[in-house]
Amino acid sequence: MPRRRGYEDDDRDVERGGKSEPNSAFGEDDDGFIFDKATRKDFVAKVYGLLTIQLAITFAIIFALNYVEAVREFIEDYFWVVFIFMVVQLIIYCTIVCVRRVRMSYPTNLILLTFHTLVFAGLAAWISARYDIAVIWLAFMATAVITLLVTAFAKFTPWDVTGCGMFICIAFIAVSVFSLIAFIVSFFIYIPIIHLIISGIMVALLSFYLMYMTQLILGGRKQEIDSDEVVLAVIILYTTIIDIFLHLLHLIGACMSDE
Repeated sequence: MPRRRGYEDDDRDVERGGKSEPNSAFGEDDDGFIFDKATRKDFVAKVYGLLTIQLAITFAIIFALNYVEAVREFIEDYFWVVFIFMVVQLIIYCTIVCVRRVRMSYPTNLILLTFHTLVFAGLAAWISARYDIAVIWLAFMATAVITLLVTAFAKFTPWDVTGCGMFICIAFIAVSVFSLIAFIVSFFIYIPIIHLIISGIMVALLSFYLMYMTQLILGGRKQEIDSDEVVLAVIILYTTIIDIFLHLLHLIGACMSDE
């Protein structure tokens, strides 16, 4: 989980010589902390390597299923299956995020991560089936652009957002409460613009959260995620990016709709 910059929980040799004590720092920064750049670089490579594989599998499944008309018809006829995917995905996600012993246990962590990827890919494909292929492609390209721009900005900007965790948490709670109220109201009166506004806010909030997580993963800021939390970092980045894609689907689909 996020911690103060520069501290590690295990004993490792300092690159500049000598040995470290537990909780000591590696490599130096302006505040006098030491930062192990080699360890962080290896951690980042693992995270983004796994993330790339996850995203490739997910979008391959989404497009493969949605290009087959028979599959699209099946999905439309059995759309209720999406709720099964949602429940299973949520259970796996909470297990990995909340139980450190599970996500640190090999190969259990990779098995759960793989299963989560396949389930979330199925969920995204089921939801995507409601939209035209053109909408799916536009949402995919928009997601790719947002992800690349946010990642680059997070890396090169001097603006440190790693201390904004509480703000992000409060913002997500506020939007969730507003979404719940809008959902209840929709049973009596449906106001499309409200749901579009919610999706727009979620895209912006998720993009900021992506920047926050990216800086925690890259390190060298006020706070950073532990370098042994590869699975945690991967699953959070992955779900955030796919959530951005799903909200963009709704936004673009509504804008291109003839209704």
